[in-house]
Amino acid sequence: MPVAKKSNKMGFLVTFGTDTMAWGLSALRYLLKNLPANVAITGSQVPFSVQFSSSDVYPNIETSIKLLTQLTGPEIFVVFNNGKAAFRDALWKYDKWSPDAFRGEELAEISLDEIKIHGRSYPLNPNRRLDRLYLIRTGGTIESEYTTDGVLRPKSNLLTEFIEQRFHETYKEFKSIPLLAVDSSEMIFEYWKKIAKSIAKESRENGYTTFCDEAFDTRVQIVSCSPFMTEDDYKKAFSQASGIILNAYGSGTINADLKSGFSPMPAITDALAQGKFVVIASHTPFGAQDFIYANAWEPIKVGALPAGDFSIAHCQIKLAYLLGHKKIIAKTAKRYGLRESVLLKLAFLAGIDFRSNTSRKKYEQLLGAPIPLEDPFFNLPFKAALEKIIRFIRKKETEQITIDSLETFEEAFDRFFSTPAKRNRWAVILKPDTVIGANKWGELIDAAKNLAIITSELLNWNIVTIELSQIPYKAFLEVINMKCKRKETIGEFLRTFRYVIVEGGRQSLYDEKSFEEISGGKFARADYLHLLKSLMQARQKTGAAPALYLCLGHQGIAEMLKQELVNLLKKKEEILAKVKQVDEKSAEHLKEILEKISSLAGKMVVKRRDGTIIAKDLQDEFFAVKQNELPEMGLKKMVRFEPKKDLPAELLQAYKKVAKMETGLLEDYYSLESLDIVMLHNDEVNEEAILYFNWAFQLLWKFSRAHFKVLVKEPILEELLALPMGLEIPSSTYYSLEKESVLTEIGGMTLYYYNHRTKVVKRDYALQFHPELFEEIKILQKRDFESKTLLELSDGIQLLLATLQAGLVESMKI
Repeated sequence: MPVAKKSNKMGFLVTFGTDTMAWGLSALRYLLKNLPANVAITGSQVPFSVQFSSSDVYPNIETSIKLLTQLTGPEIFVVFNNGKAAFRDALWKYDKWSPDAFRGEELAEISLDEIKIHGRSYPLNPNRRLDRLYLIRTGGTIESEYTTDGVLRPKSNLLTEFIEQRFHETYKEFKSIPLLAVDSSEMIFEYWKKIAKSIAKESRENGYTTFCDEAFDTRVQIVSCSPFMTEDDYKKAFSQASGIILNAYGSGTINADLKSGFSPMPAITDALAQGKFVVIASHTPFGAQDFIYANAWEPIKVGALPAGDFSIAHCQIKLAYLLGHKKIIAKTAKRYGLRESVLLKLAFLAGIDFRSNTSRKKYEQLLGAPIPLEDPFFNLPFKAALEKIIRFIRKKETEQITIDSLETFEEAFDRFFSTPAKRNRWAVILKPDTVIGANKWGELIDAAKNLAIITSELLNWNIVTIELSQIPYKAFLEVINMKCKRKETIGEFLRTFRYVIVEGGRQSLYDEKSFEEISGGKFARADYLHLLKSLMQARQKTGAAPALYLCLGHQGIAEMLKQELVNLLKKKEEILAKVKQVDEKSAEHLKEILEKISSLAGKMVVKRRDGTIIAKDLQDEFFAVKQNELPEMGLKKMVRFEPKKDLPAELLQAYKKVAKMETGLLEDYYSLESLDIVMLHNDEVNEEAILYFNWAFQLLWKFSRAHFKVLVKEPILEELLALPMGLEIPSSTYYSLEKESVLTEIGGMTLYYYNHRTKVVKRDYALQFHPELFEEIKILQKRDFESKTLLELSDGIQLLLATLQAGLVESMKI
């Protein structure tokens, strides 16, 4: 099985002097685009030289390399303070000599064997290694030594050898790039561009599309308030700049007494009248700038921008970046009917934090638009980031509707879903049951409500929920046929939505009566499997949306795939005859493959961990799904899947091949740490079945790829093309957080589909657990998201978002 080319995991370590480190951090964050790897910037207060008794180089370098290997990224950050902290923004150097010299917006802290990200602890994974580690040397104290005249200059080269000796187990390849040898007080914009270009060049040589956006207006200047500065002094300083960062007092206060002759207000109003941008910051480094005082509000109300929690360096770099793209901002504003100045202000303020929500609301009212909560310009091309801001400020309240009858479906279809373009504005949640089960207090849980709130609030999706157990399925198919003019199957119809999420339910796949009883005969087990098969067959269509199958959906996919193989073997002679009519050699090849699949099918035994036999062959009703040893409810620890060693060698070999496939975000997420996930299920998917399916599908995929032209000539043969090319198992779960013994082997699946015409691999995901539930299995409310950052959400919700995003990203051609 050809494997998609594996992308190199890289890390960039940049040495930098401390004096302009805050500017360097912000500059790299806006210069670099499509960055595929983490960039750690570090230095020291004491040189790394034998002339000094001790240096903070050691902990700073060690923490930098640990974070480069442990964080999935991409992220750009500064590591300092004796290696105890990593900062992503709002950086201030507040001590001239102490190793604990910096404060800012903290990305992470590191301790003995764990990383803390925004207060949450994650265990270090000592087995993670970078394929390539790059050291980009630019000078600074870290590389300084005394010269003959007794002063320090950056001229040493000790770091390369130190990293090679001390950290050789953290990377496979190491490259040292001596880019500059300057004190950071001599750093200018051209040097930051040189660093960024070096990172972009190495990234491109590894197959990525990294580039530098060099469009900065470097005439943005910092002007400091002083009791000695006259009105004319301010005007003169402002006249020489295209943008001004006014370093004000305290919370952003200025001398607002126009009669004194020492107020910057006339200079501010003149600059604003000339179309310049003025930012009111503060020379006091810590705490968000605010305008609760009259002398702070005066410049803001006439059009100056508040700096909030941005540092002086960040304000200057970000405004220079935005003013360097004024033409794009002007065109975009005109296209959307916005004022150019308002759009630029919103772009600058994106990601800002105020001292209070009252201050934010007061300024938003003045501006006439909401301020984006995140800064989209990091790592995104400028136009794409600006479009995100447009979408945010034009955001309409997302809609959530429920379809629980043929009548409500027809009404919704006519209003919202009459064309694929309209459907693409919606994600669809398919509910085989009105609830997924009961929690430990006996309360019924409707997990789809959580899904709808999460996707609506965090992804800004419109959500339509279809209550399958309330709608006669066969009549539903007829209505879809009629509405779509017989051109779309139910799977093709659903795949035209933005995303398809199949929720869980109380049914059991090996208990047909459970479907009948829950739906009152409207939605049978056969209907459910028909729906899942139709979704599978539609995945190959151009523009087909990805799908996520949860709990019962996860089990249903396994059962449906089992039926596909059983039916394939039953129709073996008919299929071979069809192939033989077209090409005899192809028929011989397929016969050989089907005989292999059939032979092993009769020998596949599914066992419990205690040795009890559950299923003796592929035909057994419990082959794909069985009752779990114990019901799983509540918080469980997720771990990487490891197949049993006593399985047939061909299954293990086939799984090794598919495990090398790139799964993108989901794979990266699992490799960072063990997750605490909420389980709520009685049945589970069997490991033996999934490994057998993966092996069989790989054989069939190889045949399909070699004989594609033969298969497309007969409809019965085209069904082979719709089968997955392989199944990967990212995770299992433990019995409990304390008892480290596997309870559910198949905690999730990645389903790979190969389009023989486009040669593109697409993916669906299946999860045994419910990422949308908390430990106490409660229903979310909209207010649960109002004061939280993504990192403060539960593991399950973070994983859900990663999975949804991963499903939207197509794999490379193979």
